[in-house]
Amino acid sequence: MTYDALTYPGVNDTPASAPLAPGGNFIYCPDVYVARTLAGGLSSGGAAVNVQGYGAVSLHRAEGPETAAGGDSFSCPAIAHVRLDEALFIEEEPDLDRVVRELAALVDLGRTDRDLSVVLARLDRHAESLGRGRAPGSLLAALQARREALQAERAAAEQARDAAGAVEADMRLCRNRFAQLAARRKQLRKTLHAAVASCACALQARLSLVREQIEAFREAPLLDSRDAAAVKRKETLLETAKLQCERTREEIQDARNTLENLTEELPGGGAAPRVEVPDELRYDILAKLKSITEVNTRLDEVKNQVEDLDGQICQTQATLSALPDFTRIAPNPVDWLNQLSSSLKTAVSVRYEEEASREQLRRQIDDRRVAGAAEALLFADIDNFAQAMQEHEARKKAAESKAAQVREQLHLDRGLRDNLRESVPGLAVLGLGCALFLLFILGVYFSLRQNPLLYPAGMLAITVAYFALRLIRIRRQVVRLTQRVAEHHAELDLLAEEEKQGASYVEKIMARAGCATVRELEARYDKYYANVLHLRSLEEQLARQEQSLRESEERIPRLFERICATLAQVDEHPESPDDVERCVGSAIGKSRVYHDTVRRLADLRNRQQGLLGRRRFLDKEFAGLQEELAVMEKELRRIMRENGFYDESAFSDVDTLLTEYYRYLDAAKENLSRKELLTRRCRALEGRLREEEALALRHSEEFRALLEEFGLDNLDAVNGAAENAAALNGLQAESRDLKTQLEEVLRGHPAEYYDLEAGEEAFEDADSALVEERRQELARCDAEYEKALREYQSLREERYRPFANRRGLNEIEEDMAALEIEETGCRRRLAAAARAMALMEEMVTLWRNRHGAAIAGRAETLLREMGMPATIVLDLAPDASGDALLVEPGAGVEIAPGALNLVLRLAALELLGRQDMPEPLIIDGTLQGGKMPLEAHGMFRLLGGIAARRQVLVFSEDAGLATAAVEADWPALAV
Repeated sequence: MTYDALTYPGVNDTPASAPLAPGGNFIYCPDVYVARTLAGGLSSGGAAVNVQGYGAVSLHRAEGPETAAGGDSFSCPAIAHVRLDEALFIEEEPDLDRVVRELAALVDLGRTDRDLSVVLARLDRHAESLGRGRAPGSLLAALQARREALQAERAAAEQARDAAGAVEADMRLCRNRFAQLAARRKQLRKTLHAAVASCACALQARLSLVREQIEAFREAPLLDSRDAAAVKRKETLLETAKLQCERTREEIQDARNTLENLTEELPGGGAAPRVEVPDELRYDILAKLKSITEVNTRLDEVKNQVEDLDGQICQTQATLSALPDFTRIAPNPVDWLNQLSSSLKTAVSVRYEEEASREQLRRQIDDRRVAGAAEALLFADIDNFAQAMQEHEARKKAAESKAAQVREQLHLDRGLRDNLRESVPGLAVLGLGCALFLLFILGVYFSLRQNPLLYPAGMLAITVAYFALRLIRIRRQVVRLTQRVAEHHAELDLLAEEEKQGASYVEKIMARAGCATVRELEARYDKYYANVLHLRSLEEQLARQEQSLRESEERIPRLFERICATLAQVDEHPESPDDVERCVGSAIGKSRVYHDTVRRLADLRNRQQGLLGRRRFLDKEFAGLQEELAVMEKELRRIMRENGFYDESAFSDVDTLLTEYYRYLDAAKENLSRKELLTRRCRALEGRLREEEALALRHSEEFRALLEEFGLDNLDAVNGAAENAAALNGLQAESRDLKTQLEEVLRGHPAEYYDLEAGEEAFEDADSALVEERRQELARCDAEYEKALREYQSLREERYRPFANRRGLNEIEEDMAALEIEETGCRRRLAAAARAMALMEEMVTLWRNRHGAAIAGRAETLLREMGMPATIVLDLAPDASGDALLVEPGAGVEIAPGALNLVLRLAALELLGRQDMPEPLIIDGTLQGGKMPLEAHGMFRLLGGIAARRQVLVFSEDAGLATAAVEADWPALAV
């Protein structure tokens, strides 16, 4: 392989090109930096070198036969490279061990700064880092520690699973009981709703009937009981006044008749005898008076007690009216309020638990996303990894197939071109011989003028024309094949460039992921896809949890509004859900006060009814005593009037009347006769009659005025209106009782609600007692349901408590499987490193011994070509004993250490390079003003021998070397 041109920046930054000889070439660069940069950059195999401040410099490779590397040639850099300042400028007393080490490194790795011992040391450190000898801190030890941790975690997870399994049976029993209670609760609710619907229907029917009866009394005359009592009292007064007038008239008539009789009997007049009251009558009257006094005293006591109870009842009713009506809430408001409060507490606690679950899911999702961030960056843009892999394999196979076809066609075209080129010299020699012989015959013909010579001349002319045409055709075929070869090379370069620049997305991902094989990339994608599936599952759980949390957040305000509406009926207004418990406690306190007040009012009313019954009994007894006393008093007054005591009407008290009568008797005996008494009595009775008639007239006018006021005609109409009013009051009281019962039964819901909730359940003749019994049964079922729910939640928490902050067995098994794969890979890499170290240690001695003798022989040849014969013994074996490098110069020959080092390096580079197609040798000749211990012409003689076998490019800033190169007939190029 040779380079035929050097392209560099010319005038005005236009590219300039200079041809390069296939042998030695000297490139003069006045700038040290440019010379060293070009030598170092071009020796690394780069197509072009960009020199800062100067431009791009590139080498153009010449077309020529290329064969594969044969035998066991060492694969060194594409272009051999030697620096003269390193090779020539060594100490006067050279360190031969250093020279041997550099040669050994050059033989091992193609470079002088390190040898296989460095590679072996790195492999040894790599093996130790992988885990050779179970070294602590190694990858294998870390994997084993991780395996133990995963095994412990799996054992803990299995133990947690077993512990959770022990609770499964209790959970199933509790769940079954919970389901049974739920079904029973549902059935009881339907039964309750059916009973409520039936009872409400019956109450509504009765209420409708009562309302119809009430409506029937709207047009009838009504009179309040107090007004009816007033009318009756006025009628009684009127009748009493009339009877009193009649009795007074009768007394006047009796007195007049008596007086006429007395006049006839006692014509002369005289005092009539006075008769005392019989003792029996007097004793009976006094006994009745005593009994009346006692009854009246007890009646006053009862009246006082009734008035006291009326005051207490009014006060209790005022207190009760100031309290909320708890009967509108529920039959048992305390249990109802406690149930509402506990429902709110349960809803709030459930919301807190759901928030905690949501945060835990969010943390798990964030951890998953962070753990899979690297794979997500790699595979996020891939929709179908399998299809991408198939496209990558198909593209790769297509590129390889196309490259193989192009290489095969290149090989065929190149072989055909070489065959045609090899046939050109023979054809040219034959054509030239025929042409010379034709010229000879033509010369003889022109000299002799013999026509027979024209026949062979014509044949030779045809032959020469054939060979000329054949050569022209071959030349054209060679040119065409050369173009096709160049096209094939260009196509291969284009394919290589396209493969390099247009790498597939999979290859880019493999490069970014650091995966050496497609299987590693597929394993990482499987891990990424499993992580994505788990992440999607977690996100779906998070969405369901957020939906449940939103429902809880919506349920809590609705429940709070319901509680607020319920508590507003009892004058309690909580500001927040946290204030509900205080308000419920206050409402319960008010409920207790309300029920205590209701019971107290009922007790007072019961006592009032008892006292009223006792008063009615005493009134009846008092009336009986008064009637008996009235009969006795009438007899007494008759006796008194017959005895001339006409002032008896002035005394209402019988006791006083008796006292006055006896006083009258005493006085009458002394002063008056019977006739006088009768005359006085007639006058007194006539005066009293006038007063009684006036009183009866006044009562009659007042009675008519009352009848006109109430719009009634007579007393019978009054009695009918009073009866109507009493019946209406009874119906209204019954209507209020029915409304109260209906409200207690319905509890704020319409009857249609219970009809819908009842479904097909039906009750006949359900009453409030049955409804209350059903409610109590449902309350007991609700309590059992809540208890079962709490037990189930407790068991559920107990079941899931062992899994808190633990991963699942599937995830642990996946990690253990991935760890097994990683550990297997680590062991394989460890075995590969050990195998590589063993092979290197086994081959390094053979390799160095083989090349040490060859390098020594080639160095002796190069020294002989320089005119410095010498014998060199070189031992590059790692275990070499004694002097590894021995040099015995010939007679009268002195070899400088720098020259010896340069010769050995050149010999090593020649031997280690490809022999079938030797690579160019680039020499960095930047001396930086120093003097070489080796004479320049001798160095070029040395390099000239090498240039005869391969292309040599010398870059230097030294003008003396440039002059020596020109004197040695080397093409020189100034850059």
